[in-house]
Amino acid sequence: MMHNLLAIKIWFGVIVSILGGAPLLAAELSYRPVNPSFGGNPLNGSQLLGIANIHKPKVEREVRSEAEFFQDQIQRRILSTISAKIIDDLRDSETPEGTYAFDDFTLNYVTSSDGTNVNVTIAETNGATTTIVIPRAALGNSE
Repeated sequence: MMHNLLAIKIWFGVIVSILGGAPLLAAELSYRPVNPSFGGNPLNGSQLLGIANIHKPKVEREVRSEAEFFQDQIQRRILSTISAKIIDDLRDSETPEGTYAFDDFTLNYVTSSDGTNVNVTIAETNGATTTIVIPRAALGNSE
C-alpha cells in the first residue's frame, strides 16, 4: 500500500513538474477581416471576386435571332402603349368598371366601393389570374 502511494506521489510530481515547468502563454484574440467589404485589405477584392466567379454556375443564355429580338421589342412597345392608354382611361374615366380583351388575356378593372382604389384583374387564357390594386392617387387624378 505504501509502495502504491509512493508511486502515485511520484507520478503526480512528474506530471506537475512537466505541466508546471512548461511556460503557459496566451495572447489576446484578434480578428482581421479578409473581405474589403467588411474592412479588410482592398487588395483582396479582385482575388475574392475571382474565386466567387469560379464557384458561380454558368447560365446558358438562350440564343435568339435578330428577328425574334425585334419581335419581342415590338411586343413590349405595343403593350407599353396599351398600358399607358388604359391608365389614361382609368384616370379620366368616371366609369367604375371596364374590360379590355386581348388575344392571350382579358383585363378587367373595377373601382372599389369607397373610390380610393382600382382593382385590376388580368385573366389569361390558360386560367391564371393576377390581381393588382392601384390606389386612385397613383393614377394622378385630381380627386
